[in-house]
Amino acid sequence: LTKQLDFRNLPDELVTQLMSKRNNLPRKSLGYRTPYEVFMSYVTDEQLFSF
Repeated sequence: LTKQLDFRNLPDELVTQLMSKRNNLPRKSLGYRTPYEVFMSYVTDEQLFSF
């Protein structure tokens, strides 16, 4: 994807897929873990099910 890409011209489903893919990439700054993996390491099952 280019930085100049206008997301307003893309279907919502494609934007959602792109966001999901980008947000689930392992990051060097997170010890090569995904943001989801880091988040889940700090949250207990009790906290997840209390909503």
